[in-house]
Amino acid sequence: MDNSGYILSTQNRHYSFTPTELSSLRKHTLELSLTPLASPPALTAHHTLKILTHYTLTLSKLCHHFGVPSAVRGTAITILHRLYLHLSPVTTHPKTLLLPILLLAMKTELGGTSISQFIRTAEEVGLSTTKKELQSPELMIAAGLRWSLTVRHPWRGLDGAMVVLIREFGDQEDARIRKASQKARQWLTGDCFMTDAGFLYTPSQLLWAALWAQDQELIDRYMKGRFSDEVAEKIKECADVFVFGTRKIAGCEEEAIRWGGAVNEKELVSEAKVGDRMVHLARKELDQGRKRAEEEALGREAEERERRKKKRKMEMEKMKADDVFGPAL
Repeated sequence: MDNSGYILSTQNRHYSFTPTELSSLRKHTLELSLTPLASPPALTAHHTLKILTHYTLTLSKLCHHFGVPSAVRGTAITILHRLYLHLSPVTTHPKTLLLPILLLAMKTELGGTSISQFIRTAEEVGLSTTKKELQSPELMIAAGLRWSLTVRHPWRGLDGAMVVLIREFGDQEDARIRKASQKARQWLTGDCFMTDAGFLYTPSQLLWAALWAQDQELIDRYMKGRFSDEVAEKIKECADVFVFGTRKIAGCEEEAIRWGGAVNEKELVSEAKVGDRMVHLARKELDQGRKRAEEEALGREAEERERRKKKRKMEMEKMKADDVFGPAL
């Protein structure tokens, strides 16, 4: 398996983690956002992860409404996930960035779109926005992504993998291979985005895991002798953990990771609401703290102006008193 191109990519350098590293980063980001609070709520990385997953689902539905291709949908969701590795819902809630992120993904994958048409399409689902509201966060989002907007989606290699498999096993397996490829694509462009698989495995590992999950016997035959035992086990682990959702990575069960398995939307909404309530409390205290800080700053500024005014008055009186010709008549 040739990963040489991926190894040199910004995706590998900035967005490739072990489960512990990914979970620790999320916890650290949350801790930083709660540091200014005197009485922070019992908000955990697991709560913020539920919020993020809920808005991932919302963004996915939004992409469906806009009728964008899989590449745009995948890039938009990936931007959301990457951005919130270093951004907390406490400081910036994801619901405020869904439309700007979708617009940025459309620019990245399609080269642009009509903003006026974008606004009209958003209004069809009750989302009112303006050109300024869409474009203002772009710089913050791009900087938060370290200016790395390119996403190496695993499904982009599926057609090539299918050709290789047909060449290996012959036309008699053509229908079988195409069926496995089609089902693999459905997972890679669908449920995969509700997990953290993209942070923990390379695109090629995800591709072969999706194929292996659909036809284990065929892909086992292909991997034998071509992939090392270590790589083959990694692919099967990915399939078990994220495609089938039958287990978690050993030793990482309690980490703040979005594992595989079916998502119960009703439960997700309920859990996200719990997290949102705590985020609201934290944001309220932050806003109050900012307001107090602004009032204190204004008070200090007023005191400084008054001090300077008195100083100038005293200096003028001293100058008049020291004038050799005496005060003005």
